[in-house]
Amino acid sequence: MSEPPEPEEEEPAADADLEELLEQFREPEEVPRPRANPLWLISAILLSVLACWLALRAGGGGTDEQPESAALAGEMLPGKVSQRTARAEDEKPVDVVEDYLARCKKGMTAQEVRWIVEDFQRAGLGEGQGSVLTNTGRLVNDPSRVTEGKINTELAVQLRTASLECARNQREWYGNALADGLRLDAAQKKALKERLNAALAVDREQFENRVKAFALFVEGTASDGSGLTPEITEKIGRLSGGEQVSHGFFEGTTYLRFLETTSWLADERYAPWVVCDLSPEQEAVTRRSEFEEEMHLHEEASAHQDLYDAPTWLVRGTPFRTSLTDKREIHIADGEFGELAAAGQIFPLEEAQLFEGEKFLRINDPTRLHPAQLKMLLLLEPERAAEILQALEKAGE
Repeated sequence: MSEPPEPEEEEPAADADLEELLEQFREPEEVPRPRANPLWLISAILLSVLACWLALRAGGGGTDEQPESAALAGEMLPGKVSQRTARAEDEKPVDVVEDYLARCKKGMTAQEVRWIVEDFQRAGLGEGQGSVLTNTGRLVNDPSRVTEGKINTELAVQLRTASLECARNQREWYGNALADGLRLDAAQKKALKERLNAALAVDREQFENRVKAFALFVEGTASDGSGLTPEITEKIGRLSGGEQVSHGFFEGTTYLRFLETTSWLADERYAPWVVCDLSPEQEAVTRRSEFEEEMHLHEEASAHQDLYDAPTWLVRGTPFRTSLTDKREIHIADGEFGELAAAGQIFPLEEAQLFEGEKFLRINDPTRLHPAQLKMLLLLEPERAAEILQALEKAGE
């Protein structure tokens, strides 16, 4: 029986040729990519969100997010106009007189006026709800504060606290106006702050002594007045500075001296050239030369006749002068300056603000003022704050 034939072996060469042929048509395999780290993905998303948020902050937000006024923005907006409107000239020395005249001529935008007024109200120096000044007046006039020879201790503490807060804010506002109008440098601003604090400390001591004198007087005059012993009477006189203490005039002047701007500011301790060492150019912006000339005339006249008290540096007269402008002979009747005349009491109104060509203009438009003039107007006449804002609202500005 014959053996089955052995199977033929495949030729290896043929197999190799087939593999090479298939290799030519096979798609190349992609190199495996490393798997993404989820932490990197999360970080990228967070960075994108942060970038969008910063862009919105830089651009002031969307239209719907814009407050109607700076007062509605709370702490989100800077507190002072100088912080909101950065000026290139603030970074380099300026000619103070030239700068003052230029800013008087330029005036302000309605928005800048609004910012200053809102800052004034935010400091509690305006009138109406939320005003420290108004709250102080309400406490002074509260009939339950003094009843049958007894002082309401709770109201007395509230009144003292409100009075001190108001006085501090007033002096600080005045200092900011001086720094702006006279372009004080860093060293001058530091000296100004120190001297204003020292002047306030003197006023505060006198104020608190007079309050104590009044409290002793109220207690001593209760019932039959037997509480006014010689010792108590002597102490009242010492605390009051020798003034006659009463329920009416004395008590009223105690708060007027401390809080009424035209009262405490008239003291020479608050004159710009006293609270700060000024350069000749800075002094030229102030009324120092005019004040010293008035004092000299008063002293000469006093040698020949009895006169009233010497003039104060805070002149409540014509708020216009020509010392920094062309010497034009000007005759302006009292009252012609308009409602904003007090703006020129510390920083005098200049010719550019009063005239267009040869035509005299009444000063009823706050945008014609230098920022420091507006600040002083508000401090001297707090009721102007609400009036100015109402006028801006009415004008749609």
